[in-house]
Amino acid sequence: MTTIPAAVVARADAPEDDALAAGSKGTAPKVARRVRLVAAGRAEDVAALDSTLRELLGRIGVTTVVETASPEQAHAPAASSGDFAAVGVDLASGGAMIVVADGGGAEQMRRTLPASADRAASIEETAHVVQAAIEALTELREASDAGALPPVVAVAPVPVAPVAVVPVVTVAPPSKDPPVDLLKEPPPTPPRYGFDVVGALDMTIDGERSGVVIGGEAGMVVRRARDTSWMSPSLWIVGDYHAPFRAIHDDVLVDVTMVSARILPTVALAKGDSWLVEGGAGAGFDVVLADPGTTQNVAADLLPSRTDVDPILTAMVAAHTAIASSADLFIAARLDVDLGTERYQATSNGSTVTVFDPWTFRPELLVGFSLGLLGAPDYPAKKATP
Repeated sequence: MTTIPAAVVARADAPEDDALAAGSKGTAPKVARRVRLVAAGRAEDVAALDSTLRELLGRIGVTTVVETASPEQAHAPAASSGDFAAVGVDLASGGAMIVVADGGGAEQMRRTLPASADRAASIEETAHVVQAAIEALTELREASDAGALPPVVAVAPVPVAPVAVVPVVTVAPPSKDPPVDLLKEPPPTPPRYGFDVVGALDMTIDGERSGVVIGGEAGMVVRRARDTSWMSPSLWIVGDYHAPFRAIHDDVLVDVTMVSARILPTVALAKGDSWLVEGGAGAGFDVVLADPGTTQNVAADLLPSRTDVDPILTAMVAAHTAIASSADLFIAARLDVDLGTERYQATSNGSTVTVFDPWTFRPELLVGFSLGLLGAPDYPAKKATP
């Protein structure tokens, strides 16, 4: 706390009490200040912080101008012409990052408050930290202004004996607000990428005689942190195993088993704090194992068992709903385009019959879950919600 002495020379005929009164009038008056607040976060959080700060700063003669901005702008606030100070507050991460700079742009404080289950209490605490910092800057400015004023000296008309000068010291009452840590190190940079594992049950129809084929899918998803980009790009790398099925034509059959792999980039089509809709297109391959046979002892020329590898193009739309900050359930629809469709035929009674003819366009439905293992959470806003 800076103290401001005020030196006063009294008139020859003034009593000592008048000298003290004159000294009190020498203190610098408080002047109105304007502070620019640059805030990032949900609209309701910014509005609550604005309302609380206007009330707290108004008590010390400070007006507030509030601007909603991106987290990057909140981490480096800049004052405009006529601003006493600039304050940046980032509420997007659930807690609060507070940066205070003076009117010249020099950073005076950087502080991080952890996320709290009580959002209203967290915003109230943020407002009190900002108030304490602005009050400290205001007192320093007023002390500087008071020290720059020339001393006021009253000259007596006739020589008189000197009168003792009593310095007047202004002591502010102790603040109830938490101390402002101007030297605290900035927090570590949050992760920009995340890694998830996925598992799903899938259902597909491979052809006219296949019926609905049940399978399972597993894999991983590498994604950009979803609070740093609206597009939220992801890369799915997954594999499928389809249960064997039997296609029958007359007395000839073929048992088919299929294993698939896909690489599928996606981007967000729409998203919220606890949900996401994404879509994308990619490619992969199917490994198809076919084992021909007959339902009974008939004359038929059967080819030996065969294995085919078919190139596949695929497209997907998936809808996710969060169950935790790094876990969700999803339902997805895919369409596979088989670029190497092979027919499975046999010769029976001197004629060739097609036992199984896979579709070129094959629909697929998946229901599954994803679980974040490393890096940024899938739903940062839900992390701060109890």
